[in-house]
Amino acid sequence: MLKIGIVGTPGSGKTTLYKTLKKNNPDTLGKNGESITITSIEDSKLEDLSKIYNPKKITKTKIELSDSPSSGSSVINTREASRLRNLNGLICIIPNFSNLNPEKLPTSINAFIEEICLQDLPIVESSIEKISKETKKGVNARAKELEVLEKINSELNLSKFPELTNSEKSTVKGYQFISLKPVYFVINISENSINSSKFEEIDTSIKEKWGDMAIDYACLELEKDLQELEDDEKEIFLKEYKIKEPISKILLKKIFFINGRHFFYTAGPTEVRAWDIPTNSTIQEAAGAIHKDLENNFIKGDVWPSEKVIELGGEANAKKEGFWTLQGKSYIVKNGDLILVRHSG
Repeated sequence: MLKIGIVGTPGSGKTTLYKTLKKNNPDTLGKNGESITITSIEDSKLEDLSKIYNPKKITKTKIELSDSPSSGSSVINTREASRLRNLNGLICIIPNFSNLNPEKLPTSINAFIEEICLQDLPIVESSIEKISKETKKGVNARAKELEVLEKINSELNLSKFPELTNSEKSTVKGYQFISLKPVYFVINISENSINSSKFEEIDTSIKEKWGDMAIDYACLELEKDLQELEDDEKEIFLKEYKIKEPISKILLKKIFFINGRHFFYTAGPTEVRAWDIPTNSTIQEAAGAIHKDLENNFIKGDVWPSEKVIELGGEANAKKEGFWTLQGKSYIVKNGDLILVRHSG
């Protein structure tokens, strides 16, 4: 299960988002004072599949969220940083309640990035020093590790999140650097800025500085109010504010994607279920996510694009129209695949 921390300065809206995403699920208090909850992922495909199969049980993907305690004027302190190292990723709330400013907003984002870099920098520097001493003594077993650490050090000193290959990330995995974790930025805007014409200009400014950064804009106070409405009232609310989809419905799925994970489905009269697996997983590995015996005894897998099953009203109709394949163990599962595992067990 993915573990994601919501961080931000006091008054940024981080607790508002946490409460919105946790819905009515209970939460507990962590040892550092953080609130922790387990909530389910909103998934329209899962809902649509359930209408076709009418199962006894519907099982959504789960995620653990935590709301970091306030750290004064900073986003995180040293104690909080040690906790964040054990998480899979972060949602950072950047408040922008005044008129959207294409120049000011990147500065606020940069301030957070600098804080993260400063938390990792002492660890990197001390590790480089230690390994360098070993190298001088003729011990070269950690040469690759030293090379990656020096690369990270250069980037952190420029207040930049390091960009590493998967191999390089694997080399320094044990350090649990916060600066290497996926970060999703949520810009908490005022009600008056929801339909601002400045978003495109801001996005361009951010892309020029950081490339394809994961970022969304939302009025989190309105999002909280939305959760308290009935479904028919929600539709009216969304139309009134010209909101295509509430962030509570799309944010957590996006978190899975930037963490290198995506979804597949299994469906039948007993249960319709969403599963999350690493991208580029084979169908045999996906079978193992369901049960290890299915992976060990895997023969073949029936695969349908779930959107075609939904569009055409079932597996049989989708197969008739040519949207079905029988795949061997090396098939790479696509996001949204509906899978039936054939096995010998």
